[in-house]
Amino acid sequence: MDGLGHSEYANYLLDLYEAGQTGLGSGISAMPSVHVGLVVLNALFLSSLNRWLGVVGWAFAAMIFYGSVYTGWHCAVDGYVATAVALAIWWLTGRLIHQKPHSP
Repeated sequence: MDGLGHSEYANYLLDLYEAGQTGLGSGISAMPSVHVGLVVLNALFLSSLNRWLGVVGWAFAAMIFYGSVYTGWHCAVDGYVATAVALAIWWLTGRLIHQKPHSP
């Protein structure tokens, strides 16, 4: 597999899938995409620090999302779910951190 480009590798994965076989690197299914989820959390964190860092973080997250689908490692829905989960985690933890303590 040395020297294969992204389209050749995607075709390799599709051929293995259609033949019902396993091969080197064929374990590609992951719902949600942890890579996308982590870079979305990083983008949210960078956005909370500085607008320009946020722009860099979101651009990187978009590249990871696009690359994971374009190379055939994930379906787009894996990235959508990962993004939704990361946003929910960010929102929920923010609410927990800023929650007022209860008085006894």
